[in-house]
Amino acid sequence: MRVLLVEDHGAMREMIAAHLRGRGFAVDPVACGEEALAATAAAAYDAVILDLGLPDMDGMEVLRRLRGGRRPDLPALILTARDGIEARVGGLDAGADDYILSRSTWPSWRRGCAPCCAAPASGASRSTPSEIFGSTPRRARARLRTPTST
Repeated sequence: MRVLLVEDHGAMREMIAAHLRGRGFAVDPVACGEEALAATAAAAYDAVILDLGLPDMDGMEVLRRLRGGRRPDLPALILTARDGIEARVGGLDAGADDYILSRSTWPSWRRGCAPCCAAPASGASRSTPSEIFGSTPRRARARLRTPTST
């Protein structure tokens, strides 16, 4: 599976890329929105992991452009520090398949990304993008919008 990683923070980009490569993924890391759009025009990706705080354009704009024409079907995981409910719902409504906070602890990040980070069992094929990101948006939106009682 080939993943496009869009993250402007160099250390974070390299840590995530190394983690995914260690699990058998081909990872193309880029640092800005224009590079991401150029990469998706030049290569076929199975998924994109997208930061929102990019130096040249907002990651939401990258997602909108991908959804608006270049790759409307490309599974997209937002990995960002924006933790407000409006940002989360906005990301999912814009077409992201999942939304994970980047400042989460590493174990939390791994649990959240487990479906796309897990290595296939010996002899088994790797999950398809739809199996990885499947119905997450509907469940996530419902979870974010539904008040919880305590």
